[in-house]
Amino acid sequence: MTTSSTTLLNFPTEILRQITSYLDYPSHLALSFACRELHARVEDPNSRPRRTMTTGKERPYTMQDLLAIELWPEFTPSLGGDRVSRQIPSKNDFFACCYCCKILSVINFTNRHLNRAYWKRDKDEEEIGRRDRSAWRICIPCGAPARMYPQDKSFPFGGMSGGYGFACVKCKGFGLERPGFEAVKVGFTCDTCRESGDEKKEPSST
Repeated sequence: MTTSSTTLLNFPTEILRQITSYLDYPSHLALSFACRELHARVEDPNSRPRRTMTTGKERPYTMQDLLAIELWPEFTPSLGGDRVSRQIPSKNDFFACCYCCKILSVINFTNRHLNRAYWKRDKDEEEIGRRDRSAWRICIPCGAPARMYPQDKSFPFGGMSGGYGFACVKCKGFGLERPGFEAVKVGFTCDTCRESGDEKKEPSST
């Protein structure tokens, strides 16, 4: 006598949708990615937008949802399955920004926003108390226009694979330091603003 096993794929679509209605966004999204058939049958997790506190825009997820998703293995290769590890992130690591509500490559964050206080951690970790600032992590594309960085200092970014950058004193954007073009030498002015200034200085040809 053979017994048949019951899986999610055996459930009617109506039952699947009832199940997903009880799931949080990360779990719902993970279920929709499980296989092609489930992706086609479960309700799209992005179909129920809700207003976020950080941007005021209608989004189907919150920063807390992104903090859970950024712990997925594909976004955290440096941990190697060990969430206790605190090594410097590599270029293949991804982090969530609370301002634009996106998961971005580590290259988009200052090292200050990658240190222990802003690091990824499970909800049940002991350090989740007042020292945990991961929910307030902000990426450079959002932080530079908001003038979050000093106008006369360079800062490290990108973790293990990054370098040094600075906030442009003219456009308030992000400038990348490189040999011969350190922030002090270029007057804390990005390539675009310098090139624009050079063009204006060139005499017009007759």
